Amino acid sequence: MLHSTRTGIWAALCALGLAACGGGGGGGNPANNTPDEGTMTVSVSDAPVDSAARVLVQFTGVSVFPSAGGPLELALTGDSQSCQDLLDGSPPAPPAAGEPVRQCVDLLELQGTATTTLLNGVTLDAGEYTALRLEVEAARGELDSIIVLDDGAQESLFIPSGNQSGLKLNNPFTILAGGSHNFVIDFDLRKSLNDPQGFADYRLNPRLRLIDLAESGNLTGSVEASLLTAPGCTGDVNTGGGFAVYVYPNTPELEPGEEGSDSAPLASAAVSLDQASGQWRYTVGYLPPGDYLAAFTCQAADDSPEAPDDGISLVLSGDNPVTVVADDDSEANFP
Repeated sequence: MLHSTRTGIWAALCALGLAACGGGGGGGNPANNTPDEGTMTVSVSDAPVDSAARVLVQFTGVSVFPSAGGPLELALTGDSQSCQDLLDGSPPAPPAAGEPVRQCVDLLELQGTATTTLLNGVTLDAGEYTALRLEVEAARGELDSIIVLDDGAQESLFIPSGNQSGLKLNNPFTILAGGSHNFVIDFDLRKSLNDPQGFADYRLNPRLRLIDLAESGNLTGSVEASLLTAPGCTGDVNTGGGFAVYVYPNTPELEPGEEGSDSAPLASAAVSLDQASGQWRYTVGYLPPGDYLAAFTCQAADDSPEAPDDGISLVLSGDNPVTVVADDDSEANFP
């Protein structure tokens, strides 16, 4: 199910509620559509975190909310595989009678521009939609959604209200008559995952971005190896853990800050060794066209989204500000 795709995003404006974000794309009448219908594909992606080996979320469907009328529940199709099945090595199989199709997604596999598809080309009436909701199974104390720690231990991954109301994105979008629309929902684990004291479960409070693939831009580049071993670095050059590039909108008077601060990054990406080139590289996908600042940190594993001042050091790219354009890769290197 894993595949790579170039994408674009209404992300920053949509997430901040500064713009009404309509579904883009279109082109051609899909063969099975009437003139009053369009199709929608929904995938998920992720920005990484350093505190886990696997982050497994169990999906059962997607709901969309027309501007008039109640929500439309769109069940997943195909074979079913729970997260426990995945960890046990049981392959996907048809669901038992009366059971939904379950799709377990390892979010940590979906970095850069990688995605996995939940819905593929479902037909919807053309018109305005006010929200989209991911249906998940992530109950407290249950091994439905699961986090696997670096030492191999498996813990329950609890999403507050996930089993009751799912993960709802209140971002308007439009389905055009005859249009073919592709959306990605980007999880940001660096902002979302925590281990609250006094609870047996890990908690996922997802920070989600709704992305329209009709407009896309990626930011990529290299990091000089000496920056990974500078004084104060806590990252591990053997595993690549603890190194990250943060990306910020280039707005007046913005001072790039760490996670949890008033000037936290919009998005981030892990830095890893490219065996073919011998370079340490990163890719931040799903950025809306515009100007950005990029910063590298070798202390990402110490950067808590719950605290505004962990003392994280940032190194700014010499290419700042960098312009991201649709359907292209822009580059910001360090130094």
